[in-house]
Amino acid sequence: MKQAYSIEEFAKDHSISRSQVYAEIKAGRLVPMKVGRRKLISREAAEKWRRAMEGWTGDLQPVPVVFDLIPTLLDVPITDTQPTKDIEQIANNILNAVDTIGLSGDN
Repeated sequence: MKQAYSIEEFAKDHSISRSQVYAEIKAGRLVPMKVGRRKLISREAAEKWRRAMEGWTGDLQPVPVVFDLIPTLLDVPITDTQPTKDIEQIANNILNAVDTIGLSGDN
């Protein structure tokens, strides 16, 4: 068994695109190691990623939900007179939206 995969090898062996590998890395779900200028995926990191993916049901769609909420979250005009209050209102909007869609982790 291989001890490490290149990005291309990992993508091919796991039937995903290179861009999806980079998206998994950016999201923190796949942790590469850097060897010189190359990024490699260790066997252990690949196994951990596979185990995490096995538990994924595919029924969550967080990106569209978040994009749909952006107008609501930022529905506070920023003014020069009370920037702190405006930021507090935006933060409260975000917290309310997170509670509404159940992303708070308190479930």
